[in-house]
Formats: sequence, C-alpha cells, structure tokens
Amino acid sequence: MRSWERWKRRCGTSRKLVRSGRQCVNRALQCVLLVAIPMCASRLSAQSAAIVSNAQPQDALIVLQMGACERRCPVYKIVIFADGTTIYEGRHYVTKPGVVRGKMSLDTLGKILADADALRFYGLKQRYAPVEAVNEAALSGECLTPKSDAPSAILTVSAKGRSNTIVHFRGCSGADAVRLTQFEDRIVSAANIAKLTR
Repeated sequence: MRSWERWKRRCGTSRKLVRSGRQCVNRALQCVLLVAIPMCASRLSAQSAAIVSNAQPQDALIVLQMGACERRCPVYKIVIFADGTTIYEGRHYVTKPGVVRGKMSLDTLGKILADADALRFYGLKQRYAPVEAVNEAALSGECLTPKSDAPSAILTVSAKGRSNTIVHFRGCSGADAVRLTQFEDRIVSAANIAKLTR
C-alpha cells in the first residue's frame, strides 16, 4: 500500500492516473537520463583524454643530420614523424648503410618534444659554430674553444606551429652548445639507431 500511495502522490489521483501515467513515466525517464547522461559523458571524456594523452602534435617533425669529421665520424640522417615513425639513412662510415624504417613510442616522442621546450630550442640561435664571416655573427651563438676534429650536426625540430633549424659544430663548448650535444644524443638514443651507426 505504501508504494501505491507514493505512486498516487507523484502521478495524481486514480481518476487522472490513465491520463497522467504517461507524463509520470516520461518524467521518471527524464530524471534517469538527466543523471545518467552527464555520468556517461564524464566517463567518455575521461577515456578519450586517456586515449589522446600520448598523442603528439600533428605537425611534429624532427630531422637530425650528422656530418663528417677528420676521423671518419658516422654520417647519417634520422627523421622522426608525428606518429612515431622513424627513417634512418646511413651514408658514410656507418655499420648499416641505406634506409631503415623504425617506430618510436608516442610517449618517447613526447619526452623529446618536452626536452626541446626545456632547452628553449625554438629561441636558440641558428648556428653554434666558429664564425667565419662577419654576417654570420648575428645568427651565431657562442662557440667557445672549438675542438678541431668534431662532426657537425644540423637539427630541425617542429611542433605546434614552431620550428627552428640549428647548425651545430659539436666541438664547441659553452652552455647552449653542450646542451645541444646532449639533446642530439638523446634523440639518437630514443630513435634506437646507435647500433646502426657504429
């Protein structure tokens, strides 16, 4: 009887029961949907956030070219795309000449891009090498006590509409030059190509 009394109170008297029964059921459904939809939406958004959390910017691109030196340093190029695809091209003095495709995890790519941000890569000078001409001085960062026998690297990093290409003589000392060398080494390690170059 108690449930019937509750039903009567919510849906009206027995005279109006037939007429208002549909309205009562519709109200009940609306209440259920008003509660259920936001809960489902929040769960779906949390799931989609988890799925997308390791995605990287669609314009992400890293290109590292290692040049020659007097002692036959390995000469190669590595390209890393936004989906984690890597393309290695061994040119001279490498264990594996030619093209090798690989795959890098999106988390690893995200860490490299985060390292670029931490290094303030996009704001660095375009050249860290001994200055040979007066017009190069404005574009050059400091290259203290350069070693004569060291390879050069050309590094391009693009992401989120930002891009910078730096020519870096790896024999330079100085804070930025040393951090660039460490960053390039992390890229080589993350791309897992060390075994192909030596």
